[in-house]
Amino acid sequence: MSVNKKELAKIDDILEMIVQLALGNFAYRYQVENPESEIENIGERLNYLAEELGMFISHPGVFGIKNMADPYVFAVNEEFKITGVNCRFVDLMQIPEKKLLELPLSEVVTESTYAAITQQLKVHFEEERTHTPVRLLISFHLKSGNILDCWGYCHFVKGADGVYFLFRGLPIAEKEIKVPLLQPKTKSRNKEHSIIQYQADIMNLRKVHQYILSNLHQKLPSLNEIARKFNLNEFKLKKGFKALYQTPVVKFHREKRLEMAYQMIVNTPTPLSVIAKNFGFMDYPYFSKAFKKKYGKSPSKFKDDNYIN
Repeated sequence: MSVNKKELAKIDDILEMIVQLALGNFAYRYQVENPESEIENIGERLNYLAEELGMFISHPGVFGIKNMADPYVFAVNEEFKITGVNCRFVDLMQIPEKKLLELPLSEVVTESTYAAITQQLKVHFEEERTHTPVRLLISFHLKSGNILDCWGYCHFVKGADGVYFLFRGLPIAEKEIKVPLLQPKTKSRNKEHSIIQYQADIMNLRKVHQYILSNLHQKLPSLNEIARKFNLNEFKLKKGFKALYQTPVVKFHREKRLEMAYQMIVNTPTPLSVIAKNFGFMDYPYFSKAFKKKYGKSPSKFKDDNYIN
């Protein structure tokens, strides 16, 4: 297959994009001129990868800060066995690195955490083409016998030797476990029921999150419809979603549509009216107003400023 000078230049640009990603520059973008070109298609995919990595490594919503200071990091394989850890995780767990490696995840987290992680990750990544990081509350068993609660992000990584889940986050608080000498069975059952219900609600809310991301091109159903679809009531949907993702359902849907529209405006020659329609904005003036409010410029002005000859 013969390659002309322009295509060679594009290949050089793609190689530069790969170098930038390797250096951790996830804000770097490959400039797409012709989305139908196979070479350009690779560049567009790299842009999506950069966006995903940027959300994972330095997402502005992570624990209220842009960059995590000294996070714990560990990885598990498809069998949920630990395959890699960093020094911070070793320090938190108070277990030597050699003993941690190949240890089943179920031996270092609580039973309810393990059930939530295994079920949620399988649901979240089963049918996804791009794998958005999942935010999780993880409770670890410590050597001292206490429980350490941590917020963290899990990211799907596909390697040559299989699939891995990479966890990264920060500790919240350590809880001392006190077991009473006598505990009525009814109280125990009620507590267990509450734990199960809490985990079920979180999983349903994550399903709502993924449903919205998978249907950005469609109009958002009413909150009542969404709640019924995912076995929640409207109160739990509104309060729970905001607590989990720090934004209301409707605002999250609108913001994600605008972010995707932004990427198309910057990286493709697609007409603005088509972009607006593709992401569910049937009224172009409303799309233009919402876009300007978020980015400070109208879509047409933004496109002119980013036009590539």
